[in-house]
Amino acid sequence: MDSNDYKKASLCYLIGNFFNKGIAFLTIPIFTRLLSTTDYGLINTYTSWVSIITLFIGCALFMGLRCAFVDFSDNIDDYLSTIIKFTVIISFTFIIITLLIIKIFKLDVPITLVILCLINSSSCAIIENISMYYMMKFNYIKRTILMIAPNLLSVISAILLIRFVLDNNLYYGKIVPEVLFYSLFAILIIISHGRKKGINKNYLKHGLKISLPLIVHGAALNILSQSDRIMITWLDSASNSGIY
Repeated sequence: MDSNDYKKASLCYLIGNFFNKGIAFLTIPIFTRLLSTTDYGLINTYTSWVSIITLFIGCALFMGLRCAFVDFSDNIDDYLSTIIKFTVIISFTFIIITLLIIKIFKLDVPITLVILCLINSSSCAIIENISMYYMMKFNYIKRTILMIAPNLLSVISAILLIRFVLDNNLYYGKIVPEVLFYSLFAILIIISHGRKKGINKNYLKHGLKISLPLIVHGAALNILSQSDRIMITWLDSASNSGIY
């Protein structure tokens, strides 16, 4: 690879990052106008939970994938397939256990939101894996598309859904498109990169050995950045969380 390749990759990642940060910033006035403070607070609390749960469902295996490009460079596609299938298994297990806990302890939580949150988190974990794979493969075009496309499609759909379709529970207008498009991309990734048979225990052991210690680090960062909104919603109300 020559210097032009590095410049193109840097430009693509710059565009991708600017777009994601920019669209989040530019759509704040739109969503705050379309949504009540309660709806906005619920969406932000939901997003905080997705960020935290994604880390645990994905087991931070994307970090192990980075090291696998050195340790298993000749079998990196098999390695990727293994961690994708393991993430799928963990996702289903996480969903079943969570629903059982809610039923056994009769917790007063919105089941629909919980299921959507878990599906969204699982999809994000799978996308994180393939995003790291594309980065290490220096496939900057596919990685940039993956950075932009789900976010752009979900935001456009959310605005249309909230503005023209829904009359109440408007927070679903923002949440459902996000779950839908991220899940769609995750399914495409599973179909295209998770077709290898079985799970290679050596690859999985290698990935977990590297990634599991990083979960604590990642959880601490997520809790520091996300816990304020969750606590305000829990201790006070979603409305005040939206104002915050």
